[in-house]
Amino acid sequence: MSPQSPPVAYTLQIISANDLPARRVKRLGERNVIAKATVEGRSVQTNVCMCSSSAEWKETFQIEARKTSSVISLQLSGSTRGTSLNCGSEIVISDLLRRCLYEQEAELDLRGIKSGLQGRIKIRLSLSSNGSLIVAKAQQLALVLVRQPNTAMAAAGGYIDDIDGLLAISVPTPPAMAAQSIVNVLDRLDHFMRIADEAAKVHPYAKLAWDVLSAAHKIIVAQVAIDQSVADLANTMQDVYSFVDAIVAVPSKIQLLEDIIERIFIQTVECAIFIREYSGHGFAGRLLRETMGASTPAKVAGMAQSLITLRGQFDTGVAVQIATISFRIQIDVTTLLENQTLDRLGSSGVALTSRSGCLPGTHRGIIDEIHEWALHPSKGDNSNVFCLHGVAGIGKSAVAATVAAHFSGVGRLGAYVSFERGSPVQIQPLAAVKALARQMAVHDGRLRSSIIQVINDRTKDAVLDAVLPEQFDRLIVKPLASIPTLSAEGPIIIVLDGLYECGRSGDWANFLEVLFGQTESLPSNLRFVLTSRTINGVQKALTSAALHPRIKSRELRSSSHADISAYFAFRMEQIRRKNEHLQEDWQGLTAIAELTARAFGFFPWSVSASNFVDMYNPQNRLQSLLLQPLRSIPDLNTPLDGIYRAALNSAGNWTDDDFVKDFRAIIGAILGSPIAMSTTAIHCVLDRPISSPSVMTIIRGLGSVMSHEPVVQVLHPSFLDFLSSRERCGHDINWYFEVGLVRPGVSAGPATLCLQRMNASLKRNICDMTLSGHLTTEVLPKELAYACQSWVDHVCTDETFESCEMEKLLVVFLHAHLLHWFEAMSLLKKSGEIAPMLQRVATWLEENPFEDKSLKDLVIEAIDFARKFAAEIAEHPLYVYYTALPLLPSHSILYQLFHD
Repeated sequence: MSPQSPPVAYTLQIISANDLPARRVKRLGERNVIAKATVEGRSVQTNVCMCSSSAEWKETFQIEARKTSSVISLQLSGSTRGTSLNCGSEIVISDLLRRCLYEQEAELDLRGIKSGLQGRIKIRLSLSSNGSLIVAKAQQLALVLVRQPNTAMAAAGGYIDDIDGLLAISVPTPPAMAAQSIVNVLDRLDHFMRIADEAAKVHPYAKLAWDVLSAAHKIIVAQVAIDQSVADLANTMQDVYSFVDAIVAVPSKIQLLEDIIERIFIQTVECAIFIREYSGHGFAGRLLRETMGASTPAKVAGMAQSLITLRGQFDTGVAVQIATISFRIQIDVTTLLENQTLDRLGSSGVALTSRSGCLPGTHRGIIDEIHEWALHPSKGDNSNVFCLHGVAGIGKSAVAATVAAHFSGVGRLGAYVSFERGSPVQIQPLAAVKALARQMAVHDGRLRSSIIQVINDRTKDAVLDAVLPEQFDRLIVKPLASIPTLSAEGPIIIVLDGLYECGRSGDWANFLEVLFGQTESLPSNLRFVLTSRTINGVQKALTSAALHPRIKSRELRSSSHADISAYFAFRMEQIRRKNEHLQEDWQGLTAIAELTARAFGFFPWSVSASNFVDMYNPQNRLQSLLLQPLRSIPDLNTPLDGIYRAALNSAGNWTDDDFVKDFRAIIGAILGSPIAMSTTAIHCVLDRPISSPSVMTIIRGLGSVMSHEPVVQVLHPSFLDFLSSRERCGHDINWYFEVGLVRPGVSAGPATLCLQRMNASLKRNICDMTLSGHLTTEVLPKELAYACQSWVDHVCTDETFESCEMEKLLVVFLHAHLLHWFEAMSLLKKSGEIAPMLQRVATWLEENPFEDKSLKDLVIEAIDFARKFAAEIAEHPLYVYYTALPLLPSHSILYQLFHD
């Protein structure tokens, strides 16, 4: 390839690294490792992976190189101080491609500059498909051919040159035809099926196995037939293009047979488009049903026969008009009439292409769970409706769009219907059913015919004027039931986003009732994914639906620290691109960390904050956001106030005096407590008795802005600021609470709250046990159990926003309650997590040094103590004092702090 050649695109996947050397200081435990790949001066880099001897990334990158002789350089290194890891590997692109044939992984040795072998790294490299090359050449030939040449001889030279260029293109023959392994597998499958045929009469599980194997066998046979037909088509094209020899001998034939030659080229374009589409999916990666059905070999044979007929006409000079067989769908009068019928269903909703998905790597937990649920239903799980609900702005629509785009990409999306405030007609439940029917008609031609037949059925009342249950039954259920084989064709995913926007509360409640009630009538492979805001009506419907075996419900909770950080990094880069005067990393080294800490995992605040910065003079706005008290920035609070008003309005009936009194009593108790409480604890501090169901109804009604398990906690301090501001609450006086009633330290984060709870409650022998007694985990209050298990997560992710208060609390905890925490973790049957949790604290203290330098020494000593006496601590909570502690040296820090 010449230096002037354009770069070639490759897909590089960095999978994992194994057998890495141990860290120099073993007590520091795991380290942060990154992998970097460089080719022709350009580099890509993985995210940080915390590991010991093995790291796993599974990250995919797009890289470019001009030469296959270029070297890919891989480098592994630690991202923090105190690590000795620095090793790498190099390989030529062409060699790596050969090692990665058929999507195989390549394992390369990692070597240090002086230390030799330091582990192995697994990667995969593939060359992007360039099937469009064939089409582009054929189209170019067609354009050349239709030009009127000045003379036959002048044209002949141009045609022959262009034809020679086409013949120089290599049309790859699908490898499946030559693979002996396929033949072996088919023989074994055939033999097994004969055995399974008999077994199928014996046991229903064997019948199920036979069905699955039979379907797999038929798919493989059909695929091989397609591979053979495509190979035959390529050979036919080669034979047909021998007509070039005749043109060389008799150039005058060009003008005489111009129409025939033109049709040969046009048919070549169609064949090339087919081959491009075919080659865009590898054998293992193609989804046969969506792209090429059983009729595909016949279509390919038709293309080949058309070429052969054209070649015959060329030989005889007879220009018989024949129909060019096209792989694409032809729009004819019938199709136009069908589209007019479907137009009566109205709009199909907001287009998926107009929706933004999640940033790469964010919300992976819930997205992976939905993918797994949709494609691989687990044993005993009969659900086919997945309800995802959460607070306003938490990212439900982004998750829905990401899931829909994923399944659209693999041909498994049956419909995507998104509700949004607009025309009152477009967001009604009846419109949702019609939009769903229209998109399903696009998904499957059989459904299209059935739905059109239902719309045009004059023997019954017009379906478009029917009530919701009847319309759902006739437009959705019956067309699906009319295809008996549909349930065996794999999962079909239907995404309904923003259900809470579907009319009034009674409207979407009716829609849910119809959907939930008729799911048993639908094929089991139809997988519905619903998203909705957590508001009272939806929460009630989902709570009752949770008892239904065909419904799975999940709440999308606060975003992770990593998700929020990735979002801010993305938005800061967007702002930089919009403002040419801003330099790379204009926001500074700590801004993203500080913004992430201030978000507390509350995504709506992150959006509001980034939008606040993304206006005139972003640098000044960013500094204002980081330095000023948040409650003093009106532009930041205005969007959040809309969310908070919507949450409060939907929490209950504000014309009901009893509801208002209970609301103010319960929320007042929550706001007045110095630390988060469980619902049980709230009962103890109320001024008057309120039933448990009423307490839970009000707290769950505020699910958009408040968590209730395991403790009741506001999702972001800005909600407390809202409740304590008469101006922001406006005329809704029932929402306003005087500043004195709002608990002190409204900006306290979860780390501070956990440390407050443990410092207030932990003590030696907290359950008054004896050495012969054994208690269950139920002896610890929920809020204390939560704090004991979660404080490290919060401490190690919270940044400077709460560090001042947190530092004081952490010093008290480590010096006064560390072994009391060991006891509590033993009570919770979680003592095995003590050492790993403290290891994270030690790493955090190394990166965030405190004024008290002895804290790190204390934590490292506690790690050794937890590991050395792990069995004793797990056996009995009090053994930490009576068995383990006395065995420490008297000069040790732990002994000095906790020995009587």
